[in-house]
Amino acid sequence: MISYLLEDVMIAIELKNINKKFNDRIIFRDLNISIDSGSFSCIIGQSGLGKSTLVNLITGITLPESGGVSNFNNSITNMSKSQRDKFRLNNLGIIFQATELITDLNVLDNITIPAKFHNGYDNNRLQEIIKLLSIEHLLNNSVSSISGGERQRVGIARALLLNPKILIADEPTGNLDVEKSAEIGAYLKLVSQSYNLTIIVATHDPILMENADKIYDLNKYSEWV
Repeated sequence: MISYLLEDVMIAIELKNINKKFNDRIIFRDLNISIDSGSFSCIIGQSGLGKSTLVNLITGITLPESGGVSNFNNSITNMSKSQRDKFRLNNLGIIFQATELITDLNVLDNITIPAKFHNGYDNNRLQEIIKLLSIEHLLNNSVSSISGGERQRVGIARALLLNPKILIADEPTGNLDVEKSAEIGAYLKLVSQSYNLTIIVATHDPILMENADKIYDLNKYSEWV
Protein backbone atom coordinates (compact mmCIF):
# COMPACT_ATOMS: atom_id res chain seq x y z
CA MET A 1 0.00 0.00 0.00
CA ILE A 2 2.82 2.42 0.87
CA SER A 3 4.63 1.89 -2.43
CA TYR A 4 1.36 2.43 -4.30
CA LEU A 5 0.80 5.78 -2.58
CA LEU A 6 4.35 6.89 -3.28
CA GLU A 7 3.93 6.03 -6.94
CA ASP A 8 0.62 7.89 -6.99
CA VAL A 9 2.31 11.03 -5.71
CA MET A 10 5.25 10.77 -8.09
CA ILE A 11 3.39 10.58 -11.41
CA ALA A 12 0.44 12.87 -12.10
CA ILE A 13 -0.04 12.22 -15.80
CA GLU A 14 1.23 9.45 -18.05
CA LEU A 15 0.72 8.99 -21.77
CA LYS A 16 1.93 5.67 -23.20
CA ASN A 17 2.39 4.83 -26.87
CA ILE A 18 -0.12 7.45 -27.98
CA ASN A 19 -1.16 7.47 -31.61
CA LYS A 20 -3.45 10.28 -32.70
CA LYS A 21 -4.43 11.60 -36.10
CA PHE A 22 -6.67 14.32 -37.44
CA ASN A 23 -8.40 13.35 -40.66
CA ASP A 24 -5.55 11.68 -42.57
CA ARG A 25 -2.71 13.51 -40.83
CA ILE A 26 -0.79 11.86 -38.01
CA ILE A 27 -0.41 14.21 -35.05
CA PHE A 28 1.35 11.84 -32.64
CA ARG A 29 3.00 8.49 -33.24
CA ASP A 30 4.11 6.43 -30.24
CA LEU A 31 4.11 9.50 -27.97
CA ASN A 32 5.29 8.84 -24.41
CA ILE A 33 5.17 11.52 -21.72
CA SER A 34 5.28 11.29 -17.93
CA ILE A 35 4.58 14.40 -15.80
CA ASP A 36 5.53 14.50 -12.14
CA SER A 37 3.06 15.44 -9.44
CA GLY A 38 3.56 18.99 -8.16
CA SER A 39 5.57 20.07 -11.20
CA PHE A 40 5.10 23.09 -13.45
CA SER A 41 5.41 21.87 -17.06
CA CYS A 42 5.20 23.68 -20.39
CA ILE A 43 4.16 22.05 -23.64
CA ILE A 44 5.68 23.97 -26.52
CA GLY A 45 5.77 23.74 -30.30
CA GLN A 46 4.84 25.71 -33.37
CA SER A 47 1.22 26.03 -34.43
CA GLY A 48 -0.18 22.81 -35.84
CA LEU A 49 2.12 20.45 -33.94
CA GLY A 50 -0.57 19.42 -31.49
CA LYS A 51 -0.36 21.48 -28.28
CA SER A 52 -4.14 21.78 -27.98
CA THR A 53 -4.58 18.16 -29.05
CA LEU A 54 -2.25 17.04 -26.27
CA VAL A 55 -4.20 19.13 -23.75
CA ASN A 56 -7.42 17.54 -24.99
CA LEU A 57 -5.91 14.07 -24.59
CA ILE A 58 -4.75 14.81 -21.04
CA THR A 59 -8.18 16.16 -20.06
CA GLY A 60 -10.08 13.36 -21.77
CA ILE A 61 -11.89 15.69 -24.15
CA THR A 62 -10.58 13.54 -26.96
CA LEU A 63 -9.19 10.00 -27.07
CA PRO A 64 -6.22 8.55 -28.95
CA GLU A 65 -6.58 6.00 -31.74
CA SER A 66 -4.37 3.77 -29.59
CA GLY A 67 -2.32 4.01 -26.43
CA GLY A 68 -3.23 4.95 -22.88
CA VAL A 69 -3.70 8.16 -20.88
CA SER A 70 -3.81 8.09 -17.08
CA ASN A 71 -4.20 10.81 -14.45
CA PHE A 72 -3.04 9.78 -10.98
CA ASN A 73 -3.36 6.11 -11.97
CA ASN A 74 -6.90 6.60 -13.29
CA SER A 75 -7.12 5.33 -16.86
CA ILE A 76 -8.81 8.06 -18.89
CA THR A 77 -8.88 5.94 -22.02
CA ASN A 78 -10.91 3.21 -20.32
CA MET A 79 -13.63 5.60 -19.15
CA SER A 80 -16.93 6.30 -20.89
CA LYS A 81 -17.58 9.87 -22.03
CA SER A 82 -19.77 10.58 -19.00
CA GLN A 83 -17.11 9.16 -16.69
CA ARG A 84 -14.46 11.33 -18.33
CA ASP A 85 -16.67 14.41 -17.99
CA LYS A 86 -17.19 13.69 -14.29
CA PHE A 87 -13.51 12.98 -13.72
CA ARG A 88 -12.56 16.24 -15.45
CA LEU A 89 -15.02 18.22 -13.33
CA ASN A 90 -13.83 16.68 -10.07
CA ASN A 91 -10.08 16.65 -10.68
CA LEU A 92 -8.99 19.17 -13.30
CA GLY A 93 -8.95 22.94 -13.33
CA ILE A 94 -8.81 24.49 -16.80
CA ILE A 95 -7.72 28.03 -17.69
CA PHE A 96 -8.52 29.36 -21.15
CA GLN A 97 -6.77 31.97 -23.27
CA ALA A 98 -9.97 34.03 -23.47
CA THR A 99 -10.78 33.38 -19.75
CA GLU A 100 -14.47 32.64 -20.54
CA LEU A 101 -15.65 34.98 -17.76
CA ILE A 102 -19.25 36.20 -17.56
CA THR A 103 -19.16 39.93 -18.29
CA ASP A 104 -22.54 40.62 -16.62
CA LEU A 105 -21.18 39.45 -13.26
CA ASN A 106 -18.59 40.96 -10.96
CA VAL A 107 -15.24 39.36 -10.22
CA LEU A 108 -16.31 37.60 -7.01
CA ASP A 109 -19.33 35.98 -8.66
CA ASN A 110 -17.20 34.82 -11.58
CA ILE A 111 -14.84 33.11 -9.13
CA THR A 112 -17.49 31.46 -6.96
CA ILE A 113 -20.43 30.53 -9.20
CA PRO A 114 -18.84 27.42 -10.79
CA ALA A 115 -18.00 26.09 -7.32
CA LYS A 116 -21.51 26.85 -6.07
CA PHE A 117 -22.95 24.72 -8.86
CA HIS A 118 -20.47 21.93 -8.11
CA ASN A 119 -19.91 20.95 -4.47
CA GLY A 120 -19.72 24.39 -2.90
CA TYR A 121 -16.50 25.89 -1.61
CA ASP A 122 -14.59 26.64 1.55
CA ASN A 123 -14.59 30.37 2.32
CA ASN A 124 -11.16 30.18 3.97
CA ARG A 125 -9.76 28.70 0.77
CA LEU A 126 -11.48 31.43 -1.24
CA GLN A 127 -9.88 34.17 0.86
CA GLU A 128 -6.50 32.44 0.64
CA ILE A 129 -6.67 32.25 -3.16
CA ILE A 130 -7.83 35.85 -3.52
CA LYS A 131 -4.91 37.03 -1.38
CA LEU A 132 -2.38 34.79 -3.15
CA LEU A 133 -3.38 36.22 -6.55
CA SER A 134 -3.60 39.83 -5.27
CA ILE A 135 -7.15 40.42 -6.46
CA GLU A 136 -8.79 41.53 -3.20
CA HIS A 137 -9.39 45.03 -4.57
CA LEU A 138 -11.14 43.72 -7.70
CA LEU A 139 -13.91 41.60 -6.18
CA ASN A 140 -16.76 44.07 -6.70
CA ASN A 141 -15.56 45.25 -10.11
CA SER A 142 -17.30 44.19 -13.28
CA VAL A 143 -15.22 41.88 -15.45
CA SER A 144 -15.42 44.34 -18.34
CA SER A 145 -13.61 46.99 -16.26
CA ILE A 146 -10.46 45.02 -15.45
CA SER A 147 -7.33 44.38 -17.53
CA GLY A 148 -6.45 41.24 -19.49
CA GLY A 149 -3.87 40.21 -16.91
CA GLU A 150 -6.35 40.70 -14.10
CA ARG A 151 -8.91 38.62 -15.97
CA GLN A 152 -6.43 35.78 -16.21
CA ARG A 153 -5.82 35.96 -12.46
CA VAL A 154 -9.58 35.76 -11.93
CA GLY A 155 -9.65 32.72 -14.23
CA ILE A 156 -6.89 31.10 -12.19
CA ALA A 157 -8.78 31.81 -8.95
CA ARG A 158 -11.96 30.32 -10.38
CA ALA A 159 -10.14 27.11 -11.34
CA LEU A 160 -8.33 26.86 -7.98
CA LEU A 161 -11.51 27.24 -5.94
CA LEU A 162 -12.68 23.88 -7.29
CA ASN A 163 -9.62 22.35 -5.56
CA PRO A 164 -8.26 20.51 -8.62
CA LYS A 165 -5.47 17.96 -8.57
CA ILE A 166 -4.15 19.28 -11.87
CA LEU A 167 -4.33 22.80 -13.33
CA ILE A 168 -4.18 23.05 -17.12
CA ALA A 169 -3.79 26.29 -19.07
CA ASP A 170 -4.08 26.57 -22.86
CA GLU A 171 -2.14 29.62 -24.13
CA PRO A 172 -2.98 31.69 -21.01
CA THR A 173 -0.81 34.63 -22.10
CA GLY A 174 -1.75 34.57 -25.78
CA ASN A 175 -3.63 37.88 -25.50
CA LEU A 176 -1.24 39.61 -23.09
CA ASP A 177 1.76 41.89 -23.48
CA VAL A 178 5.22 40.99 -22.21
CA GLU A 179 4.78 42.59 -18.79
CA LYS A 180 1.44 40.91 -18.08
CA SER A 181 2.74 37.58 -19.42
CA ALA A 182 5.61 37.70 -16.95
CA GLU A 183 3.14 38.48 -14.18
CA ILE A 184 0.93 35.49 -15.03
CA GLY A 185 3.97 33.22 -15.25
CA ALA A 186 5.07 34.30 -11.78
CA TYR A 187 1.59 33.76 -10.34
CA LEU A 188 1.30 30.29 -11.86
CA LYS A 189 4.68 29.36 -10.39
CA LEU A 190 3.56 30.72 -7.02
CA VAL A 191 0.34 28.68 -7.20
CA SER A 192 2.29 25.51 -8.05
CA GLN A 193 4.63 25.98 -5.10
CA SER A 194 1.94 27.10 -2.63
CA TYR A 195 -0.37 24.15 -3.26
CA ASN A 196 2.14 21.58 -4.54
CA LEU A 197 -0.13 21.58 -7.58
CA THR A 198 0.62 19.96 -10.92
CA ILE A 199 0.39 22.68 -13.58
CA ILE A 200 0.55 22.10 -17.32
CA VAL A 201 0.71 25.03 -19.72
CA ALA A 202 0.44 24.78 -23.50
CA THR A 203 2.28 27.82 -24.80
CA HIS A 204 4.69 29.37 -27.26
CA ASP A 205 5.55 32.13 -24.77
CA PRO A 206 9.25 32.06 -23.72
CA ILE A 207 8.39 34.03 -20.58
CA LEU A 208 6.20 31.20 -19.30
CA MET A 209 8.90 28.68 -20.16
CA GLU A 210 11.28 30.47 -17.78
CA ASN A 211 9.03 29.41 -14.88
CA ALA A 212 8.74 25.77 -15.91
CA ASP A 213 10.34 22.84 -14.10
CA LYS A 214 10.22 20.88 -17.34
CA ILE A 215 9.52 21.67 -20.99
CA TYR A 216 8.02 19.19 -23.45
CA ASP A 217 8.94 20.22 -26.99
CA LEU A 218 6.51 18.76 -29.51
CA ASN A 219 9.05 19.28 -32.27
CA LYS A 220 10.68 16.18 -30.80
CA TYR A 221 7.50 14.11 -30.57
CA SER A 222 5.27 14.97 -33.52
CA GLU A 223 5.59 13.42 -36.95
CA TRP A 224 4.16 14.89 -40.11
CA VAL A 225 3.02 12.48 -42.80
